[in-house]
Amino acid sequence: MISPQLEYQFAKDAYGQSVLALFSSLLYAADQPVERWMENVPELLEQISGDLSRLDELCQVSSFLMEESFYTAQMENVRFTLEKIKSAAEKENGTGVASLVRYQLKSFLLELQEEIYFWSYVYPQRERWNEYYKSEFAAHHKNEYIAQGRDVYEVSIFVPAKDKLEYTRQCVESILRETDGSKISYELILINHGSRDGTQEYFESIPGAKRLHFKENVRMMMFSTALRVCEGKYAVFVSNDTVLTKGWLELLLDCMRSDPDIVSVTPTTPNISNYQSIPESYRNMEEMARFAADFNRQDPSKWEQRVRIMPVIALYDIEKLNQIGFADRYFHTMEFWDDDFSLRARRAGYKQILCRDVFCHHYGSITGGEAQTKENTLQIGRKLFITKHGVDPWGNGAYYDYYICTQLKSIKLPAVQEAEILGVDCGFGDTPLQIANILRNNGIAAQIDSVTAQKQYSGDLKSISRTLLLADDERGLLGCLFKDLSERQYDYIYISRPLEQYVEWRELLDCLSDLLKPGGILMLHLSNALDITNFQWFSALAFPAGRERLNYLNPDVVEAHLKSRLGGVFRQQRRGWASKGLLNDMVKQVRVPWLPEEALASLMDTVGFQYFGTKGGLTE
Repeated sequence: MISPQLEYQFAKDAYGQSVLALFSSLLYAADQPVERWMENVPELLEQISGDLSRLDELCQVSSFLMEESFYTAQMENVRFTLEKIKSAAEKENGTGVASLVRYQLKSFLLELQEEIYFWSYVYPQRERWNEYYKSEFAAHHKNEYIAQGRDVYEVSIFVPAKDKLEYTRQCVESILRETDGSKISYELILINHGSRDGTQEYFESIPGAKRLHFKENVRMMMFSTALRVCEGKYAVFVSNDTVLTKGWLELLLDCMRSDPDIVSVTPTTPNISNYQSIPESYRNMEEMARFAADFNRQDPSKWEQRVRIMPVIALYDIEKLNQIGFADRYFHTMEFWDDDFSLRARRAGYKQILCRDVFCHHYGSITGGEAQTKENTLQIGRKLFITKHGVDPWGNGAYYDYYICTQLKSIKLPAVQEAEILGVDCGFGDTPLQIANILRNNGIAAQIDSVTAQKQYSGDLKSISRTLLLADDERGLLGCLFKDLSERQYDYIYISRPLEQYVEWRELLDCLSDLLKPGGILMLHLSNALDITNFQWFSALAFPAGRERLNYLNPDVVEAHLKSRLGGVFRQQRRGWASKGLLNDMVKQVRVPWLPEEALASLMDTVGFQYFGTKGGLTE
């Protein structure tokens, strides 16, 4: 397959043109047919080695490339690949040479080229980022098999492993055991990502698998490389600390094929955040397999559209990945790359689905957890995301409101076929989506409208909303409600920001009450300025980070106002995350003479209050 001619619009200087000329020569050699390789291995290896040496000399002048990137490690991976090709040729292993050249050498070279270009020409100059991500990013990482209509399989399953052989073995064996090749044509791609524990020898023992061998770990480049070598219509990323279960792939494919706008689907697993787990109980892997075999049954009512997905196992539509790009090397800590992908996917109009009708096992952070502790990768990745997108990945609406949604599930919902939802300042939008998921699970189709004064989230809300109204500030928000939505009526209204953040909170509640249908539900919450998190800051004589002010609304006053407007109100205390030991320690530090310790602990453990206001009376 001939390498595509790509545009590198920022590499117009002499250095850039020299680098691109060398890659043209390198990729031309990698594209030679296997017959020529077998006849001329020494000559081709000498040519490539010479080009790499000249390339390395050129690249020493790029400070960002030397300091920020994985250039050196990837150069070592390419040279290591040349040694493997030489060894295979000496053994007259034509199949081995062909596989190494076609998949490993070529993809490694393409990734090395992009690593040099991004860190030399894009990353150092912030003004180039928008154009790069708009015009070049997806094209430079495209899967050419799909782009040229040369897909061979229905699915490509790739498993990266960095050591942890005992977990990798369980994972691979579960794929081979639980994936029915007679029903679904698939290839298995095993990726040794710098392991030193026998992982490569184990991978070589698996017949029929495609293998990639990175001598050095290059983090995000692994994902891009994996996508390049997939010859399936769909790609599945499987973390090596997972165990697949009966029917997993058929069920994920059923969901993927149900809607042309779906870009990715993922099963539920334990030991994961983002509310992607389900209640489960098993003591060993045999019990887990029985649990999953009983649980895994197709049920479209359990398919949840989410604004973000944590993909320890995820099925992707490669054609759509070619449109928006997959993993971005900018997230060099490997944290928040999935948040970045989710943001780009939803802003492109694609859906990501959590399949709650599929369960697989996840041991949890077997590899990544070490880096989070030793290298502070989470905080570094979070800062990278904020720099790229201008919003906090943990900001408003990144996770659905667990308290509100849990309470909504316990309510007897009106017996209707369709419902209208209005989201107010819902940030990324996960809560209105989850409200719609809850309704769908009860046989109710839902439409979402959104209004916000937080314009930084407009691209996210647009992707989930029938109507999106943008305001400049709080007064503008009220104007949108009064003027633009005055003729509409809603079954469910949710305010995402804490009510105390609104100066005109009474006017806001009055306006939203008027927009409710009879029997409609208004959902909102207050924060507690005196919870344990804020107390910890105050005890250190500091103000909570990132906050300019803390407001406090009287929960009783809010409840009384809602009752006067709606007739029925249910108020619930929100409990926090603090352990009993931590609460006791803070109580001893604070020691308020006029407040009993038990009452002070309760105050600190109260993160806020939530309200369900029902127009015309309470719902059962």
